[in-house]
Amino acid sequence: MATELKRNVKTLILMYQRCGKQPQKARLHDIVRTIEMIKAIEVQFRQKRFLINQWVTLICRYTSEIVD
Repeated sequence: MATELKRNVKTLILMYQRCGKQPQKARLHDIVRTIEMIKAIEVQFRQKRFLINQWVTLICRYTSEIVD
């Protein structure tokens, strides 16, 4: 999700730069909020990475037991 948001915001900013126009105030507010969301997602992912890895290991182990 963060990657998709990042791509869309980057494309939007590059389009504004290419056209040589400034974004409207409301659009600029949306861009800033999106960047804040991306940062929050990345921070949470970094903090939860260890837990996610443990969950993936447990899920793989559980699914392999079911298949056997």
